[in-house]
Amino acid sequence: MHPAGLEPATPLMQEALDWLRASGRFLVFEGEDGRVVPTSLGLAAARSTLPLGFAAGFGQLTRDLLPLEVEQKVFSEWSSLDHLLVVELLAERAFPPRQFSESLREQIDD
Repeated sequence: MHPAGLEPATPLMQEALDWLRASGRFLVFEGEDGRVVPTSLGLAAARSTLPLGFAAGFGQLTRDLLPLEVEQKVFSEWSSLDHLLVVELLAERAFPPRQFSESLREQIDD
């Protein structure tokens, strides 16, 4: 079943829904009525400026750490450095294009 009972307008919509619904992300789920609705994490990510991949990764890390929280030390001892490291590890990288020498560019253009 698709949102509001509508068939996807394009295959890209189905691909996007599958990505959002993937077990490692938990950004949306299918309700009892068959409608796709956002999870709390999905709703918070949509309301923020965080990329969805980042939000999903942070959510997965939190779920992975919850079993370790038995002694209530993981999150109570969480530091700014821990937060900064997680942000760095989850950051999407866009590497700048390589700059080639003028002589190489001339060879390619010929």
